[in-house]
Amino acid sequence: TDELASARSGRAGLARSLSTTLAEASSLATEVSGRTNAAIGTVSGRVTAAQSTVDGYLAQARGLNEENKALLDQLDEITPLVGESLRPRWDALLEELRGQQEADERLVASLQTASDDLKADAAAVSGLSSTIDGAVGTTSSSVLDAQVALTSTALPALDGDPKNVMVVGGGAAGMEAARVAALRGHSVTLYEKQGYLGGKLPFAAAVKGPHENIADLNSYLQRQQEVCGVTVVTGQEVDADFVRAQAPDVLIEATGGVVVPTGLAASGSTNVVPIEDILTAEIGNEVTIVGYGAPAVDAAFYLIAQGKHVTIVMDQPSAVLDKGQSAHVKEVVLPMLYVKGTRVWANATVTNVGEGEITINGDTGCDITIASDTVIEACELAANTTLADALGSEMTVVTVGDALVDPAKPHNIAEAIATGNLAARAI
Repeated sequence: TDELASARSGRAGLARSLSTTLAEASSLATEVSGRTNAAIGTVSGRVTAAQSTVDGYLAQARGLNEENKALLDQLDEITPLVGESLRPRWDALLEELRGQQEADERLVASLQTASDDLKADAAAVSGLSSTIDGAVGTTSSSVLDAQVALTSTALPALDGDPKNVMVVGGGAAGMEAARVAALRGHSVTLYEKQGYLGGKLPFAAAVKGPHENIADLNSYLQRQQEVCGVTVVTGQEVDADFVRAQAPDVLIEATGGVVVPTGLAASGSTNVVPIEDILTAEIGNEVTIVGYGAPAVDAAFYLIAQGKHVTIVMDQPSAVLDKGQSAHVKEVVLPMLYVKGTRVWANATVTNVGEGEITINGDTGCDITIASDTVIEACELAANTTLADALGSEMTVVTVGDALVDPAKPHNIAEAIATGNLAARAI
């Protein structure tokens, strides 16, 4: 037990140190692309230093790998002496150690590749400045592969043979489910009806701005499909008959939630716009957002930044207005919203859309008319379990992301990704 604890502790320390080194190497790769020829000598030295550091951790990883092998050999010798009552737990421990051993071997191989590529990059940077961009691209790919191998060590080992996994929906949840399932060794195909991956991530990145790094998240998840060997098919509508024809062992439904229509219609100069169209639609100066939660609040800030006056009407108590917002911004979101002059009508509904105005009915039971030349529909999504309902009795179907709406949980990107990750871990 002490030897196992020591090995795990050493491995955890290596993982932390390695993560820092890989992050520095990745940062260096970005810096190299912007360097001028005058700085090539300095850059070459830093690349060499990074390669030397990675080699050091590679040696440590190999050492821990050998220690784990020796420990496994010792435990195998003890196995015949273990009593029947302890045998199930003993076998489970051995299985866990073997899984860690396999993961360590993948990590060592990835580190070796990263080290080799860093050596090649140092030679390329020193020789020809024109090869810098290509060398940096190779380094970034190798560093990313090493990071994947590092994080994959925490994934559960397969229980049985690899399965044929079909993921429908290429948003954040679908891409995360495909990534994790493939990392665990399953054969994964991801289908997306649009001609591109990302789902709502590009829209969220445009509305929220660069400070939450959503565009980087989208790029990372898309890159992982290639790194992890996921087969991606875009421009493909998927229904129950199509799924039956592919005959997967497991179906992950990540098709997004269903938009619940408000029933509001444009009237004269007052138009009604779905929230996903606010980037391209014509938006007036007096805007009413019907809905609540992170999408509604983010849309409000996006429009306020463009000089619009925003009013929010929600059919829920004001306490859920910022539902789904990141914890670190919750304390400033609502005060800033009110400072910008936004009026929030809670427990209220829009009863009529008129010419340049709308009518609201709230807690008082009285009709209130306010100026509005654009109404934004930002109501929460409803669950979308179409495929699960049709195929649940024929195969294993798991619904994730926005398609799985849980009122008890926040409705945001992080939660969607978590459902995809957990679903893939359970296969």
